[in-house]
Amino acid sequence: MTLTTFRRLLLALLFLSPVRHLLSQTLTSATVVGTVTDSSGAVVSGATIRIRQPETDAVRTATSGSTGEYRFPFLKPGNYEITAEATGLSSARSRFSLLVGQEQSVNLTLGLQSVQQTVDVDTSSGLLQTENGNSVTSYNQQVIENTPINGGISRISPSAHPDFV
Repeated sequence: MTLTTFRRLLLALLFLSPVRHLLSQTLTSATVVGTVTDSSGAVVSGATIRIRQPETDAVRTATSGSTGEYRFPFLKPGNYEITAEATGLSSARSRFSLLVGQEQSVNLTLGLQSVQQTVDVDTSSGLLQTENGNSVTSYNQQVIENTPINGGISRISPSAHPDFV
């Protein structure tokens, strides 16, 4: 090996050693991503998501976007508990562990809150008279005058149709 080749090799090692050192570093945090949906599978935007590390009691909060997605970057490795809440929906909870450099996907499904509804049925006045089949209808003079005659022309009163004279 000549002196010039040796110098080139030495310079290449000197320039590449910082890059090699940067590439050998590892991440010391983890990330949690996911989607919030309701029980029918529709995305829930604007849901409040809280993630808590029980060992340290550290809590972080995020809001789901228009596609129901959320993201918690730069979390310390360990055990976590995540909850999601939205108006009109019951909350969802999940527990999991994070490892160094891991991106954990945790999808949360919110159920419907219980709805209390009361229906009152009043049976005192019947709409259908089942004891008597007679039908009673009263007619006034205007109804009689405006009723069409079978096979003929009905007589229309000017008071019923002012444009027709």
